Amino acid sequence: MHPFVKWVGGKTQLLDRLLPLFPACVPRYFEPFVGGGAVFWALASEKSPRYTDATLCDSNEELISLYQVVQASVQPLMHTLRALEEEYEQAPYETYMRWRENVPSDPIQRAVRFILLNKAGFNGIYRVNKQGKFNVPWGKRPRVVLFDEENLLACSQALGPVHLHRGDFAAVLDWAKEGDLVYFDPPYTPVSMTANFTSYTADGFGPRDHQRLAAVFRELHQRGCHVFLSNSDTLETRELYAEFEIVSVQAKRHVNSRGDKRGPVGEIIVCS
Repeated sequence: MHPFVKWVGGKTQLLDRLLPLFPACVPRYFEPFVGGGAVFWALASEKSPRYTDATLCDSNEELISLYQVVQASVQPLMHTLRALEEEYEQAPYETYMRWRENVPSDPIQRAVRFILLNKAGFNGIYRVNKQGKFNVPWGKRPRVVLFDEENLLACSQALGPVHLHRGDFAAVLDWAKEGDLVYFDPPYTPVSMTANFTSYTADGFGPRDHQRLAAVFRELHQRGCHVFLSNSDTLETRELYAEFEIVSVQAKRHVNSRGDKRGPVGEIIVCS
């Protein structure tokens, strides 16, 4: 299985560095910033399950609503996506803008909208303004493939017993116990004043949130949880987690207004 939506900072390319660090067997798995879910799909695909129970969380209401639809209503979702692929091919820009500017109330229609905007928007970015309105421009694609049926069905099956929660990452403190595995993949600490991308929700994710996250990480460690976190390799991040093991990695990132500024960047994995 692999992510069925694109997500800035997705971990697909770092799975071979990240997964070997995780314990082989834990009671429960928690991912408070699920995003595109690359780490969860990789864990769920393993022949020998590492966990017996999983909880996926995110503060993005639209994203969690999408996961809930894939979990419970994947067939009607795929039926609607098939029809939308044909509609889009006839009028790409008009179709994109119509769905971007109108937010349906029906959960399946909202899930369809999320996937279309993700696949047809510029660079696969999910970004909202201060009012919570999606504002990514059209990506100028003449046609889009909105889903991979085999993968989406597998993802739906894997999500069947999973607990899905929309809310702040600190909610994990209400659930996680000794021996559980928690993986944090938050919006990254900016590596420069012009590289800050945290607009997944209207509230953003700033320095105080990173300080709160470090405190939650520390408390989970003290409980005896296996805690891991990904972030950009900055002085601020290293200071926040100075008492823990830090593994340096390289990842290729694509979100920059200038193409010559895209490429390998330093990241870290913090291990409790």
